[in-house]
Amino acid sequence: MLTVCRRPNTYTSCQYLNIQPLSLKWRQALTNIAPITHLIFDLTLPRPLSPSSFPGGLEFQKIYWDTGLPSEGGLAVLVRDVTTMVITITTGMRMRAGGVLKFEVVYDQSEGVTPKAMNLLQKQLRELEKEYKKTSDSKTARREGDRGD
Repeated sequence: MLTVCRRPNTYTSCQYLNIQPLSLKWRQALTNIAPITHLIFDLTLPRPLSPSSFPGGLEFQKIYWDTGLPSEGGLAVLVRDVTTMVITITTGMRMRAGGVLKFEVVYDQSEGVTPKAMNLLQKQLRELEKEYKKTSDSKTARREGDRGD
């Protein structure tokens, strides 16, 4: 999957991952199961389990957030792409499931992701947790707890 996600950059030593194929696979997998009422997104970046965890002598390549990419470059994932994937998945879950939903994000700030980006993502997820109901006197949706006037 990593090979499919690589997006070569001939201008710098940075290589950004295109996570669209990964996002598509996750969305497809989630549409084939019952809606999940408590969904936790673990956004910590991959780490090698051990030096011998890769077959054939392959070496682990560290992945960075684009906001924490070292000056010498490397392989990075765009915060924007990850937040888009999370919001797309949670929106699909909200559309399929009624009732109370809970969405959480787990991340490691020491990996270079900005707290501002994660706070914004968590705020968006809190909004998606709210149940929207159709009102009987109009065609507009309203959030539970809103006065509707």
